[in-house]
Amino acid sequence: MGNFVTFAVLNFGRVHKFLKYFEIPASGLKQGKHQFDFEINKEFFSCFDFEDFEDVGINVQVEVDKSSTMMIMEFWLKGYVSVHCDLCGDLFNLPLETRFRLIAKFSEAENSEDDEVILIPHNESRLNLSQYLYEFVLLSVPVKRKHPDGECDPEVLEKLQRYLVTPILDEEDEDDEDEREEALDNKAVWELLRNIKNDN
Repeated sequence: MGNFVTFAVLNFGRVHKFLKYFEIPASGLKQGKHQFDFEINKEFFSCFDFEDFEDVGINVQVEVDKSSTMMIMEFWLKGYVSVHCDLCGDLFNLPLETRFRLIAKFSEAENSEDDEVILIPHNESRLNLSQYLYEFVLLSVPVKRKHPDGECDPEVLEKLQRYLVTPILDEEDEDDEDEREEALDNKAVWELLRNIKNDN
């Protein structure tokens, strides 16, 4: 995220019309603290050609502390993304709640060596946050997308038990976590899930 801001925005500065909603004032913003609120939905991710989420509902609060040389931005994201469980295949709402910081420094330089710092020209009137929000959400989604303990479809789990080489272990058996992860990574899992769903 250290690239020059006019190149960090989608399509080299040509922001999708929908994404203009995620712009905030930059050079013209008065010094001091300001708050901006946004809502992220599935259409937001469609602008990035990202279709992994069946549904999205995320509230975003941005606090901006503006000085003569920089804008310090604190992001609070809270909501959900609808994904398929990696264990049983059912769709569920995965809760997200996270916080990020981003600093925008006013500079004519082209690159920043700090991942938390972006550089914007002194005369940049608007700053589009869509690219950063997109990255923040993806960073917040765990690699393993699973139901909370005990909420997976028990019938599907029972059938998977019979097919997997490594059995699915009880959730509370923390000592065998590595073995359970090996079972989840079995390449046949998703093919089995499709067959199980078709049989029902």
